[in-house]
Amino acid sequence: MLAQATLPTDLVSDPWVRDPPQPNQSRPDIVAWQDRAIWIADAKDKSVPSHTPPDRGDQYQMFAYTHLLADPNGTVECAVLIYPGIGAIRSWHRGRDGARTPVRLATVRIPFPQPIDARTASAWDAYLDQTAAQFRDAVKPLHPTP
Repeated sequence: MLAQATLPTDLVSDPWVRDPPQPNQSRPDIVAWQDRAIWIADAKDKSVPSHTPPDRGDQYQMFAYTHLLADPNGTVECAVLIYPGIGAIRSWHRGRDGARTPVRLATVRIPFPQPIDARTASAWDAYLDQTAAQFRDAVKPLHPTP
């Protein structure tokens, strides 16, 4: 798994380039590989009601990432939007674009940190550990069982 700061600048190719060409600006927050399966995750700082789908901008951003991710050794299987809050995971399948492997879009909600979570380094570490476990448990149903 790679965090955004460590992603190669050519991992996702922007569909439009400036003249003269400039380094790519669009990168997902997280890209994870397991065998040939690629997962993309992007965290959002806005609250979206859990009973509604992501707004069109978020949907199109993830749609673009699933098409633009350049890795000849893998296939994007899932794009995950991470929103602050609490709620059930929801997912949709991408349709009508002829993808050989169905690509799923999912929304996951992770509680935003509270002031007590940032008071000490150990409290922050505990929050991050808890958040990582919540994310892992939330996306586990999305991964096909071998």
